[in-house]
Amino acid sequence: MMRQFIKIIRFTNFSILILLGIIFLNACKTHKKTQVIQQERKDSLSDNVISNFKSHEFLFGKLSAKMDVSTNIDGKKQSFTANIRMKKDSIIWVSVSPFLGIEMMRIIITQDSAKILNRLENTYFLTDNNYLKTLLKADVDFNMLQAVLTGNDFPHFENGVFDIKRKENTYCLETKKRSKLRNIYNNSHLTINQVIYLDAETYKINKNNFNDIEEKYKFDAVYSDYKTIENQLFPYKVDCKITTGNKSSEISVEYSKINLTADFSYPFVIPDKYTKMTSQQ
Repeated sequence: MMRQFIKIIRFTNFSILILLGIIFLNACKTHKKTQVIQQERKDSLSDNVISNFKSHEFLFGKLSAKMDVSTNIDGKKQSFTANIRMKKDSIIWVSVSPFLGIEMMRIIITQDSAKILNRLENTYFLTDNNYLKTLLKADVDFNMLQAVLTGNDFPHFENGVFDIKRKENTYCLETKKRSKLRNIYNNSHLTINQVIYLDAETYKINKNNFNDIEEKYKFDAVYSDYKTIENQLFPYKVDCKITTGNKSSEISVEYSKINLTADFSYPFVIPDKYTKMTSQQ
């Protein structure tokens, strides 16, 4: 009788162990399945956000506008007006008029060069595309500058490296070591850390913060006052701050009279009496 009782106990314990094992295995499978589903949902969200982000970028072939510019560079403040003309991926032309509409400076920036006329000093300056890095004290090329000015993401950079989270009405797109893709004008190995804050309804950039991976500089751009132009949203207010070490430069731009259809040229004629400069401060 006792032996039968012990056998029953042993059988019962064995059955319980098998049952617990089955429950445990099913729990593991359910957990793994849940993880897969969560990852699929996260991937789907990321794909959806990136797709909408790219499809809502500001598209243009050419653009002209008036700019009211304020700068604060190492504590020195200045304000001036300027006219800007852009041909996408090709030319940024700027005419600077600090007072009474009299042109003080004319600038042309292309993918591989920069040209400057200084009408106050009757001089001109010709250089390569590294001038932007010197001027801004940050590793910024033509395409990145064009993107900053129009509220777009940087072209020629990797797209599928963002960790995306949503907080209230904002998507936060964060990436570490986002690399620039090579093109005919770029042979650098620029890699940046970047955080982009998107409006969750319009998919337009509210903030674009980036720095080089060595943290030699930090570039923050804030966009506001979006208005509709040709059925697209464009930021009429752009505030930038560039920090290098313990020094900072702030540049604020307010756009007006934006035109995407007018015919215009990009004149840059060097008068004979002008002196060529070998460097530009």
